[in-house]
Amino acid sequence: NVAEAYATIRHELEAYGHGLADKPELLCLNKIDALTEEAREEARAALADISGSEVHLVSGVSGEGITPVLRKVQAHVIERRRDHDVQRADDET
Repeated sequence: NVAEAYATIRHELEAYGHGLADKPELLCLNKIDALTEEAREEARAALADISGSEVHLVSGVSGEGITPVLRKVQAHVIERRRDHDVQRADDET
């Protein structure tokens, strides 16, 4: 059950502390090549409901869904670098 697995992982991140649970997350449901379309949607909906986040469907084997996830990661990294550069410039003035 993906919802239970997500809840367990979130609990472990909270228990570990050090702000780990507060970091940005990108949720991906992997191995979708092994699921029917109906099972994919059920798992995606369950994970989206418990997380309140967008869930990306991916397959490491077939590569399905990987490119959009990589683009999302790239956009996040670019935004974080930009924010860091602005903060550093503000600190220097």
